[in-house]
Order: sequence, then structure tokens, then C-alpha cells
Amino acid sequence: TVMDWARVEHEHRWCGRPWTEFAAEGWDWCQGRSPGTRGYTCGLWMLFHSLLAGAEEAQRGSEVSLTRPPLETVRDTVRHFFGCEDCRRHFLAVPVTLADIASPAAQMKWLWSAHN
Repeated sequence: TVMDWARVEHEHRWCGRPWTEFAAEGWDWCQGRSPGTRGYTCGLWMLFHSLLAGAEEAQRGSEVSLTRPPLETVRDTVRHFFGCEDCRRHFLAVPVTLADIASPAAQMKWLWSAHN
């Protein structure tokens, strides 16, 4: 099924607050130029990019190692929860090599390349 993103943006609440309150506070990075563009999905991609950047920062100077590459978690999230089937299929069709997950920086570069 196709997700009605306009409805999701209108009805979804985050931390008990409607999305529109966040937009009023300056969510301008993800405001499209016309109705129905960008919005929720843009916010997800911003989150994915931020998570991978945060993973690099968290691992820098730390003895803690992650059990799996953060990029795999992002891809699994898209695989199981992203509502746009065409978008999901195209994203997951981009190959991931061992070099792509060799470091946090490589993972960020892969995501940037695959999404942009």
C-alpha cells in the first residue's frame, strides 16, 4: 500500500506534540516548495544522516565497538518501515560492499551517495 504522507504529517504526534508545532519552530530544512513535497520523508533522511554522523562521533576515542555497522540498522529500518515501496526498493538495490561499512566515515559516504 502507498502511505499517505500528508495524513501522517497531519496526524502524527511526537512526544505528545503534533508535527505542525515542530514546523512552526523552524523545521525549515524539510519544508518543500509546494504542498506534499519533502516533509516527513526528508526528516527521516536527516535522521539517518545524523545517526551515522553520531555513530562516528561516539566511536571516536571509545573502546566500545558496535555489534553491527550502523548503516545496516538504517537499511533494516528502511526495509521494514519505509512506506514508499518504490523508494524502498531503489534504496535497497544500491549495493553495499565491505569497504562501504569499513568505517563510520565510509558508511556516511555510502548513505550520502545512495540518497543524493
